[in-house]
Amino acid sequence: HQSLAHEARTQFVIVHTQGPNWPTDRKVPHDDPEVMKHVDYWSSQSIVELGGPFEGRQENLMVLKRETTLEEAEKVSAADPTVKSGLIKADIRRWLLFIDNSKAPTKKKPHGK
Repeated sequence: HQSLAHEARTQFVIVHTQGPNWPTDRKVPHDDPEVMKHVDYWSSQSIVELGGPFEGRQENLMVLKRETTLEEAEKVSAADPTVKSGLIKADIRRWLLFIDNSKAPTKKKPHGK
């Protein structure tokens, strides 16, 4: 058997967490104007495949498109206005993708059930 690491593809993800300038005196809602700058910025970036917050947590995940290089991820992340202001911290991670069922055919459910 080959090792899983040998078979894995890599893809970059970014975990966004509270930065050094995150308010500590209040909970920041997902629709806060400063957070919306972050959402608007990443929504306009073509390197993002999927993204969003974790339920009940003050952090989110961005899954970058497979062809995105580390250099592209660093450049785009550094230009995020909320990263620049210190509101949000970005942690770029190399993800070893062992399982990928995204291209697998889906079973159709019978109508009416």
